[in-house]
Amino acid sequence: MRVMHVRARKHMDYGTGWHRHTVDLQFVYVLKGWVKMQCGDNRIEVLHVGDSVHMPGTAYHNVFEWSDDYEGLEIMMPADFDTIEREPAK
Repeated sequence: MRVMHVRARKHMDYGTGWHRHTVDLQFVYVLKGWVKMQCGDNRIEVLHVGDSVHMPGTAYHNVFEWSDDYEGLEIMMPADFDTIEREPAK
């Protein structure tokens, strides 16, 4: 298992792009601020302090907007995984 404390970088004006991770578990919990992501079905989710989301390893997503003070915990299992990128759906 890998646990990462993720923080927004000041003046970061680009998103993650469409991608997925080869994991059995990806869990995000928002500690501070907010984050906006688009899921593979083009649904947009906005997560605020205390919100969480579980994404299976097959779920493509794109994190494209966040508050300057965003902080979150990401839990991934297993600890070693690959990231697979793709073009956004048209």
